[in-house]
Amino acid sequence: MFEETINSLRQSRSSFEDKVQDSFGRSINDKVFDPTDNELGRLEGAYNEAELKKREIQAITLELRTIL
Repeated sequence: MFEETINSLRQSRSSFEDKVQDSFGRSINDKVFDPTDNELGRLEGAYNEAELKKREIQAITLELRTIL
């Protein structure tokens, strides 16, 4: 789900770094691209964990329905 967004951000960062190589460019990279990339990584991890928990709950629910 997040892969396309993360790849797009990384391509944008790479393109930006190729074109702007001064202190301003480094500050944009440090203050915008890096934190955004990190946050997207955390969101992706949380989403994947939630999906795993969802599947576990669905399996338990199915098992309970079978018992009842």
